[in-house]
Amino acid sequence: MSALSDLLLDDREEEQGAACDLSASADTQAPEAEQAAKVASPQASKAEQEKQRRAEHEAKEAARKAEFEEKQRRKKEKKERARQAVRAMSDADVLAAAIKMIEAREDEIRKEFDDDTNGVIEMIILQALKAGCQCDTDFARRLLNPDKCLSNCFRYVGTQAYKMKKDDIQKQIRGGAQYAAFSFPPKLYFRWATDYFNDLNAPEDKEPEEKFKPQPYRPAMKSPAEPTQPTQAKPKEESAQLSLF
Repeated sequence: MSALSDLLLDDREEEQGAACDLSASADTQAPEAEQAAKVASPQASKAEQEKQRRAEHEAKEAARKAEFEEKQRRKKEKKERARQAVRAMSDADVLAAAIKMIEAREDEIRKEFDDDTNGVIEMIILQALKAGCQCDTDFARRLLNPDKCLSNCFRYVGTQAYKMKKDDIQKQIRGGAQYAAFSFPPKLYFRWATDYFNDLNAPEDKEPEEKFKPQPYRPAMKSPAEPTQPTQAKPKEESAQLSLF
């Protein structure tokens, strides 16, 4: 074989060797890339899932807030419609509606309280209110105010009665009495009840303001960490002082 042939043969062998080296390098790089992709894929998937969970939570909270605001709006509109209805009623209709409301409450008291002391007092108040409506249709309209109610009227009267007899009540309590009962003239009950329906800022009518309470987002639970070895408590050193007990 000539020197030229040997040279060409050596060149071909080097090219083949280079090709083998390149293919070997490519073969070793591919599994490494696949392994890296497998490691990164679960992390990316968890991040996407967490992002989706947060978006779903925010959408639910937005819908819940919209529902709360709509409920509050309907509540205000209902009261306003009631006010407009009372203003549009004739005097005869207002009187009839007020008497009907009072008599419905009288029926409830007869069923629930019977001869109970509180029931007797409430019946006296209702009879006074009924008489007041029959004498004054403007007062009957105030009874139909949607911001007022008979239950709060009874509470208002009870508060006024307590203020008037507070000192006497405290004396009886200090003397060992478990309760104290006092009677008042029907005219006084009517005056207190009238004061309640005339007072648009009566404390008994104050309702706590309803506010939307958002629910915070809670991320997905992480995998529990490996349990740690419980640390052994160090033995307590004996106290140098004697116990007094």
